[in-house]
Amino acid sequence: MKTNHISPIKQTALMTILGMLIIFNVTADKASEEILSSIEIQASPESVWQVLTKFSDYPNWSQFIETISWEKLQTAQALSVGQQLQIRVVPPNEDGMDFTPVVLVFNESTQLRWKGNIAGMSFLFSGEHYFKLERTAQNHTRLIHGEVFNGWLLPLLWSSILENTPAGFEAFNLALKTRVEKKEP
Repeated sequence: MKTNHISPIKQTALMTILGMLIIFNVTADKASEEILSSIEIQASPESVWQVLTKFSDYPNWSQFIETISWEKLQTAQALSVGQQLQIRVVPPNEDGMDFTPVVLVFNESTQLRWKGNIAGMSFLFSGEHYFKLERTAQNHTRLIHGEVFNGWLLPLLWSSILENTPAGFEAFNLALKTRVEKKEP
């Protein structure tokens, strides 16, 4: 009768791999950080939404999110949940980065949300970017702009993200406010 015996070296290697998987699983569950910003815009959520979602105008006013496009843009199909975007972001003092996130939420005049990851592997690194528009008592808009980051690589990338990305969010918010308020009568 033949018995299967695992050599001590293979056993050690398997135990090491198992231990790493457990550690990575625990780390991935706990590795979550968020950048959060907000600004009040003296215009209705509908007016803010019109500027926020007119992606073809971004190069004229936004220095942080330079471009947003999607395959169906040429056919004038409206953006919808599940579509993949092509986004170019340029944080202050950094080279630009290109992303291809997927739209998670597209609720007119209230919320736009997309999520991107590395090579289709959210467990390594992902970012869920969002814009929420809240109507104030004065019929103005409180823009809440943020991103939740997750994944095993987050602890390695977080200090780099914090270097310039929050300033990019703030610059985008101010540019959006300026653009919308110029259009308001």
